[in-house]
Amino acid sequence: MLRVVAIADDRIRLADATVYVNDVAVTGFSPEFLTRVANSRERTPQVVPPGHCFVMGEQRTNQDVSEYWGQHSEMSLERIQRR
Repeated sequence: MLRVVAIADDRIRLADATVYVNDVAVTGFSPEFLTRVANSRERTPQVVPPGHCFVMGEQRTNQDVSEYWGQHSEMSLERIQRR
């Protein structure tokens, strides 16, 4: 599942294998995943543009690893209902 970690006009900073949004470290992901994101500056905007958000997702099951991060249009996302 993808999580929105930054919305329009949020500042993203990558430093020391850590992802920061508005100077607050992003948590809830493995250190290895955060290191890969932090080392991929070309895929991460410094400021999220209007109408967009920045998403991250990590799933690990039985040796299979699925990871994704990137910028998306707010229009392309669907809200999930929490129970």
